Amino acid sequence: MKTICVDARILPIFGMGSILRQLLYLFREQPIRWRALVTRDCKDLLWDWVEPIWVDYRINSIQEQIHLPFHVPVCDLFWSPNYNIPLLPTLARKRMVTMHDIFCFTYPVKKLSLKLVCAKHLLKKAARLSHAVITSSAFSKQAICKYTKVQESKVRVIPLAVDTSVFLPSSDLTQAKQILSENYRLRKKFLLYVGRLATHKNEKFLCKAFERLHLLGCKDIDLVFVGKYQGCPEQQQLKQRLLTEFSTIKNHMHFIGPISEKQLAYFYQTAECLIFPSTHEGFGLPPLEAMSSGCPCIVSNATSIPEVCKEGVLYFNPYDLEAFLSILINFLQSSKQKEELKSKGLQQSQNFCWQQTAQQYLSIIDSLITI
Repeated sequence: MKTICVDARILPIFGMGSILRQLLYLFREQPIRWRALVTRDCKDLLWDWVEPIWVDYRINSIQEQIHLPFHVPVCDLFWSPNYNIPLLPTLARKRMVTMHDIFCFTYPVKKLSLKLVCAKHLLKKAARLSHAVITSSAFSKQAICKYTKVQESKVRVIPLAVDTSVFLPSSDLTQAKQILSENYRLRKKFLLYVGRLATHKNEKFLCKAFERLHLLGCKDIDLVFVGKYQGCPEQQQLKQRLLTEFSTIKNHMHFIGPISEKQLAYFYQTAECLIFPSTHEGFGLPPLEAMSSGCPCIVSNATSIPEVCKEGVLYFNPYDLEAFLSILINFLQSSKQKEELKSKGLQQSQNFCWQQTAQQYLSIIDSLITI
């Protein structure tokens, strides 16, 4: 039996951790011995068929590069589901890395930081030292090849998917609305944003549009942000800045999270729409989750987002506030458009399947270590 070691320290992280957990679960019946590098935060997120290797250093830390190479056991393949690979040699015969995007290269910044320089160096090394590089969109593949100079044949595109047993339309919204009302005090219609707060996520643009919406008299609707804000100092600071800058609408803004996927599905099912204003994405999972849940989506036309959403959403230029506001107002006034988007989005989401994603991963693993 072949042995694969995966760096699973990202399991508790919103987004990337869910992706890894979904894949590991689908790999459970394969003739593979799975070993995983994990921290104590992961103890409730593993199955008994995954053998833990306990470590105590953070992702992207100096201690990581000192200790990680020595914690990778003798194995046929070491898989890094993030670009933070060990730079020194390990006891693994082959290496595989997953890069969902290479944001540090493709998103313009005014000032270079040490963190950014280190990220660029690690990404280049990860691509060059690995025997296979997996990414989730053609946009990201093109960027990886351009900035790391690796051969195109080494980089494989495997789209992500969503758990359709969780993210699915509801035939009766009474329960979902009641849960949101009792647990989160959401008693009005609401627009939904899902994801962390960051400059490229463009949440300030969304707040400006929402403020304008209220000035135009649309005060019977709230704006809900769902993400891991509590317990994360940087996210908490950004949240406070938004509440301070947009104080006139702060009573209509709700910041919620972290929550389970089942709870997140309730938000998708009951929202007027998901608004995804990001200016840069390597894939863009929230619109796919929303479409699968029967939630209409209004998304930016930037980077990989049209590649994922195709004809299932409404698009806008994430730099044109007036045009976006016009699109949003027209949507809120048209129940027909809302129903059409629900149908189109649900149809588009059916093109993505975790079983297919897992099978494509296994095909690459098989080619690397001949299971």
